[in-house]
Amino acid sequence: MSDEQRRSSARPVFSHHHNFRRANDAGRGDLFCGLRRLLALSQTLALAYPIKKWAALFAIAGAVFYDLATGSRVGTERALFMTVIMLASSCSTGRR
Repeated sequence: MSDEQRRSSARPVFSHHHNFRRANDAGRGDLFCGLRRLLALSQTLALAYPIKKWAALFAIAGAVFYDLATGSRVGTERALFMTVIMLASSCSTGRR
């Protein structure tokens, strides 16, 4: 196998990994934790309202926006699906 063939066969793997990683980071980590921490700064909001669910819904919306903005590639859609399942499970619990 020539060097050019080896490099061209490695590109899709890196592209998939990059899309998977960015969709998870942007949708789940930054948005969910950041908004939840921001809302938790207010003691009134933190004690009276389900801020974890609000942060999860906002993170789902952010992940869907990221998916649409990047062109909805297969790797990104797979990451979106996993992110939505994880965040929706935190919305469906009976606790705040």
